[in-house]
Amino acid sequence: MSERTLPEDVKRRRKTWWIGAHVNRAVWGLLVLSGIIAGVVLSTFQRPDSRTVKILGLITALSAALIAHFDPRGHADKFLRAWRLLDKACRAYQHGTDPTVKELDDAVDAGESIIGVSSEERPITPRATHAPDTAGTPRRTSQQRTPDSPEG
Repeated sequence: MSERTLPEDVKRRRKTWWIGAHVNRAVWGLLVLSGIIAGVVLSTFQRPDSRTVKILGLITALSAALIAHFDPRGHADKFLRAWRLLDKACRAYQHGTDPTVKELDDAVDAGESIIGVSSEERPITPRATHAPDTAGTPRRTSQQRTPDSPEG
């Protein structure tokens, strides 16, 4: 049985998600190591007013803040889960165990939903900084009373 060739967009996504997983994992590792090393070295200094102490403190704080805000480990895990799903579908398609392209399309859609970004819409800023969705929520006017509002 001969192998079938994958569509180019599926190959591109498969490679991009693999790279995304490893880049995010590397960034996470670098931030963790730099924060830990800077923190350990920082704790050995006796003079709190030295410039080195300030720089090491800044590195430690920035590392922790970047890890907390951007969550590169979480993104790496999402990319890896999406890649595994797509890779399984690609192997099934290439080796003829699934005769249709529908399984590939379903795997791409499922992978994009795992990552949280569809190919049609890519946010510029991290999702954590977006304002909450209040569409459909009625606004309270100043004339509306609540049970705890004073009589007047």
